[in-house]
Amino acid sequence: MYVTNDGVIWSAHLAWSESIGGPGLEVRRLRRRFTVATVPAEAIIHVSAESRYVLYLNGTRIGRGPLKGTPAEYYYESYDIAPLLVRGENVLAAEVRWFGIDRQESEIHTYRAGLLVQGPPDLAVDTPTGWLVNDDRAVRPDRTSWFSNSQTFLKHMELVDAARYPRGWQLPDFDDANWTAATDAGAIGNMSLWGVVQTPYLHRRPIDHLCEEPCRFAHATIRRDGGDSARAAAELPWSVLANTSGELVLSAGALTTGFPEFAFEGGAGRTVTVVYGESVVYPPGAPGTQGSPIDAPDGPWMKGVRDDLDAGEIAGYRDTVTLDGTAFRYEPFHWRTFWFVKIVVGAGPTEFTLRDAGYRYTTYPVDDASEFWCDNPEYDAIREMCWRTLRLCSHETFEDCPYYEQLHYLGDSRLEALTHLYLTGDLAYVKRSIALYRNSARWDGLVESRVPSFDAQIIPYFALLWVLMVEDFWEYAGP
Repeated sequence: MYVTNDGVIWSAHLAWSESIGGPGLEVRRLRRRFTVATVPAEAIIHVSAESRYVLYLNGTRIGRGPLKGTPAEYYYESYDIAPLLVRGENVLAAEVRWFGIDRQESEIHTYRAGLLVQGPPDLAVDTPTGWLVNDDRAVRPDRTSWFSNSQTFLKHMELVDAARYPRGWQLPDFDDANWTAATDAGAIGNMSLWGVVQTPYLHRRPIDHLCEEPCRFAHATIRRDGGDSARAAAELPWSVLANTSGELVLSAGALTTGFPEFAFEGGAGRTVTVVYGESVVYPPGAPGTQGSPIDAPDGPWMKGVRDDLDAGEIAGYRDTVTLDGTAFRYEPFHWRTFWFVKIVVGAGPTEFTLRDAGYRYTTYPVDDASEFWCDNPEYDAIREMCWRTLRLCSHETFEDCPYYEQLHYLGDSRLEALTHLYLTGDLAYVKRSIALYRNSARWDGLVESRVPSFDAQIIPYFALLWVLMVEDFWEYAGP
């Protein structure tokens, strides 16, 4: 028997493959066919995973998670899937990634691996019974892609082999005859009457899911002669002829965070490298550059005017796709940060086409509920800059920066929390931030300087900032 902190007793177990894999990134795709005689008014399922999942029902993405936490306060999400159910056969499908040594610094997971789904008894979708699993080999970690200190904190990007990717695996009519029965990877989430805790211990997700808003790139450019000359406007679809290479730069118009989406066609055997640029960069010594050099495999680079494409270059970390000649849609598993996205297409014997490109802007979903008046337009611009910065640094936690580290540092979070409270009025996000630090308290009374973080860090005076952060919240929200 078990006790629970929020009403859910976990009878489902983790589902995984017989081979755990590791020590680095492992990708599994799982499916569960089930039959519905009558579509119910409500059908709540609870979902978590070690390390991360994206969940689909009948081909429609319904959510991703779990929310960042710690093994002692790990999270699950709840979904009402009734609106997407149909009479007859339905299919739940999930992509699950166990990170191992390739986990971000800002995430803490355990040695466990698997998907956890628990639903109403009449649906019979609890893992692992009836679930099928595919040991994916289409995606591998790229540990060589880095820019400045990004590899230290983000750990890896993606190497994708389109020929190995199972198209349509989320759909009901996909042929999964060669998939194998999922293995029971054990119980998690509960605490027994004797106080024995199953790690990770599960808690209900306390904040809303991030928004994912479809967006178009503001403009696209290419080199006029394919060399180092000034750029010219380009439009999609964009093609690269056989036996030639090409480069296209897409601009979002400003720094943003989102899930890039690309529709590739043709180009069998070619590699397409997707480079995410925080800004335009320049070689050392270029006019107008400033700051310290940025180390990178193709660097070093310097910053200067952030958007002068004619004078500078786009450099940054990258995802790489090897094409098989068929139509292939690609988006990374984790959101990316970019102002510019450079598409570098290697030479190949057949024509390549970028049929379409866009992205889904993602951030914590809040609106600006404040009003601001000023007779100085510069202050209006500063306020807009602050609002944009807050949104770009608000995902599953506040962040010190979305491009390089994505860490929830207390020194940054106190200022972000104040801005968040007074511009949005939202309490839940700030309460979660405060609680994450509180739950990191050590034997000596100090809280960790960044939470969650795989490598704990102590900056002693940050504990005092946490006290002030609590006072800020009390003064705004009351006791």
